[in-house]
Amino acid sequence: MNATFLSVLKKPTALWGLGFATLLVAKFLWPLFTYDIPLGYDPGIYRYLFLRHAEGFPPFFIGEMDAWAHNHPLGLFFFSTILLRAGLPVDWFLGFIWNLFPIVLIATYAWITSRKEGATTGILVLLVGALSVPLYDGFSAMYWKTFAALLFAIWTFYLLEKKSLLAIVPGILTLVTHNQTGLLFALTVGTWWAIQMIHKRNDPTWRKASLIGGVVLILAALAYLPVWKQAVGDHLLPLLTMRGDDVPAGSFPPVNFYMKMNGLLLLAGVYGCIVSFKKQRRATLWILAVLWSAAFVFLRLFFYRRFFLQLDFFLMPFAAIAIADCWKRLPSFVGEVVLISFIAAQGYLSYQVLLLRQPDIDAETFAIVSSLHTMIPEDALVLTLENKSTTWVRGWLPQNNVAGPGLFSLPWSRDRWEQLLFGTHEEKEALLGLLPGKVYFVLTPLFYSYYGEFADAFIADSCFEKLQDKPLLLVTCAR
Repeated sequence: MNATFLSVLKKPTALWGLGFATLLVAKFLWPLFTYDIPLGYDPGIYRYLFLRHAEGFPPFFIGEMDAWAHNHPLGLFFFSTILLRAGLPVDWFLGFIWNLFPIVLIATYAWITSRKEGATTGILVLLVGALSVPLYDGFSAMYWKTFAALLFAIWTFYLLEKKSLLAIVPGILTLVTHNQTGLLFALTVGTWWAIQMIHKRNDPTWRKASLIGGVVLILAALAYLPVWKQAVGDHLLPLLTMRGDDVPAGSFPPVNFYMKMNGLLLLAGVYGCIVSFKKQRRATLWILAVLWSAAFVFLRLFFYRRFFLQLDFFLMPFAAIAIADCWKRLPSFVGEVVLISFIAAQGYLSYQVLLLRQPDIDAETFAIVSSLHTMIPEDALVLTLENKSTTWVRGWLPQNNVAGPGLFSLPWSRDRWEQLLFGTHEEKEALLGLLPGKVYFVLTPLFYSYYGEFADAFIADSCFEKLQDKPLLLVTCAR
């Protein structure tokens, strides 16, 4: 049986490709059929951004939206605006379209790798993508912009290696879709270009190409102009000056977690990098992308945890190269056992992480959030009393002003929120009197579980009217 296994792997067939593709599809479609709620912390954020950008047409016309929303680059919303204006429901982008996107991303990666390294390695990229823990974590967190930018980046790398001017299009899209991936992309391409120019500085073709590259950077900068301060300017000084413990790590699991749960694939990727470099004897775009990603992660630069996703992603074809190389070097029974054990062990770890990644809120809270638009007028201020449901409420009430503890448009300090929640009637009245118009508080199961007996005391205050059969408090004492 093992001999048959190895002989098939050494001569890839459509059956193996289909098998790995099925595993990939099953992994990313599984949450769609398991949960009635989108995964991640960001569905509400993206729902709000998709809808508000779609109100501006043609794309990149900036509609009215919260100040924080201007921190998000515009590239992704160029496409979403067109599709939403064409009639696609916004919730498709939080549902099956999002579930399909990582499948398309890895399938594209596999095709590009097969064109460079052969069918065997390309097929193995499907397997590596299905086993990757950081990739699934990025998916479960709904990193729309990151995944879209990575798709544009690999197309750019492929077309640059083909010396195609078409690389300009995905190159610009990479830069204007996601800040961190765009920065990594610019550093990678810039380093690669500098190396090329050392050897080709007198080549008129490369001089012309360099001029075109400069035009690409200018066009990307122009695309950022409407949101330059929020999306770029505010981040430059921290990026250049912060180091070590002062650096924001980013909302992603710590590096040690991935060393434990994804360590086998990481080791394979490093080994594959060495094999590839020995073979090509030059720093390719793909190797440089790995090196720059690793620099951000291990030197603990700005948002270094987030860059582990890019590090893992750019190591994928090298992990596939490593596995293919092992097939050639370990033909014995022991080698087969090692190979099968490697896949089984990483598969087990990946499965354990998959089970950990569940929706950020419970079904009852989601039902409340998704029905609020039928209960609250569009001119009302809507406040949550815990910060877990706030982003969801923001997405499902795009026309309202929405805020919660530490989030969005209400500039209250922690002390003021505590005064509201635990203070006297007079203190509540003084705070609420500062708020204009109608004000509603959303009562979620999370609120009751967080505050226990204090929740009942808060609701009973005469500043509020509990609306019958609705999870809402209407502020009455400030009107």
